Amino acid sequence: MSWEALSPDLTRADDSKLDVSGGLTVDSSGAETYGTISTFAESSHQPGKFWAGTDDGLVHLSTDGGKHWESSEPLVPPHPYKALTGDGNSIVALGDGNLLVALDAYDPEGPSELPGRSAQVFFQSKDQGLTWSKISLMPDTAAETGLVSLGGLQVLAAIRGIPHSRLGGKTVQLADSIDGGRSWFNFRPLTRVYGQAHATLSLLPGGGIVATYDNRYPYAEGGDVRARISWDMGKSWSPEVYILMKGHGYGSSVAGNDGTIITVAGDGKLGLNGQPTGRGFTLQAMR
Repeated sequence: MSWEALSPDLTRADDSKLDVSGGLTVDSSGAETYGTISTFAESSHQPGKFWAGTDDGLVHLSTDGGKHWESSEPLVPPHPYKALTGDGNSIVALGDGNLLVALDAYDPEGPSELPGRSAQVFFQSKDQGLTWSKISLMPDTAAETGLVSLGGLQVLAAIRGIPHSRLGGKTVQLADSIDGGRSWFNFRPLTRVYGQAHATLSLLPGGGIVATYDNRYPYAEGGDVRARISWDMGKSWSPEVYILMKGHGYGSSVAGNDGTIITVAGDGKLGLNGQPTGRGFTLQAMR
């Protein structure tokens, strides 16, 4: 398997945000370090039409297979939050032609995982990603949300609950929307073990959904990337848990028309406290 660059650097390329933060104690969440394409989507109606979202608040559109890119206006965090990031978050095209993106809003002046410091914010675009407006907010509950469009305005979200939240800490929680992300309901767990967090959702041929997520415990074993399958629009999930690879690194899966599933993830190392060390990353792909 080989890779070819499709674009120049689409981020703001702010050098001050490209190094580790936190002084003597390094920030474990990485919320202060950004400059990465964190989400990518392809139009299901127009071949060669791509959207790329960055974790420093930009969305780019290409209509010619990645040869040229047009940048959106910067996305602005809602009050009282002061910054946006998007590690592992998603952008999806809805049935009405609009776009939906989920981003983490936070206050960089305090720990991002304390009550009142962070929220999951959902933005909508009606002009193919050039301008955006906030349509809903999940305060003190969520981060790193994966999205999949189920047709029309139906959306399934896989949310990483944050510590001290009503969603039970670092687990994967599911939620439904039938109005394009303006409201969310039917919150329910996909995982129940603390540390089984951050999930991406991808459609399979035949109407299935694959959820790919990190499992960071037990620490000594370094964690792994796992997957589960649903065949009823996310209402229930197969009891089988597929362990795809060792390490952790925000895995994501995509399915081809022949049913082949390709998962790409990092294999970063974990420290003794279960936090990412930021060392030992390579990119893995599994078919």
